[in-house]
Amino acid sequence: MSKETLPMIGRLLGHANHQSTARYAHLDDEHLLDAAQQVGDAVMVLLACL
Repeated sequence: MSKETLPMIGRLLGHANHQSTARYAHLDDEHLLDAAQQVGDAVMVLLACL
């Protein structure tokens, strides 16, 4: 959860295919909640501009 993309992490690990990296990647609830909050905040800003 270091803000790096799965393809970048996969290359660092020597994976030929990003699907190999995705198989082992796990998201915890805190990061999912943070991402949902960021999306919600962005939508509120856009709606406020209407």
